[in-house]
Amino acid sequence: MKRGQKTIKVTLYFFTDGLRENNNKFAWDCGIAHLNANKAHGIKTSKNGKTLRKEMCVFNSIEELPAAVRNALKESGISLFSANENRKTDKKVLMED
Repeated sequence: MKRGQKTIKVTLYFFTDGLRENNNKFAWDCGIAHLNANKAHGIKTSKNGKTLRKEMCVFNSIEELPAAVRNALKESGISLFSANENRKTDKKVLMED
């Protein structure tokens, strides 16, 4: 298999606006979960090369991060299966679109 066909990449952006400029190791606990384009999994970008809005999900606190990632995946039609279940038998679907 070619590179990127076995994974789906999610990038997290944490906002840093309004924080002290002299210390770059601070960030707010809110930001954007961004699903990267991946032809093998049908995740596309817009014509101008930027990510489609539906594949970017805002989170307002660190507690909302898992939901933002799930929503970004769901908006792209991606279902998650439980990794804890036996992979060779009935797979438990955690999330479906």
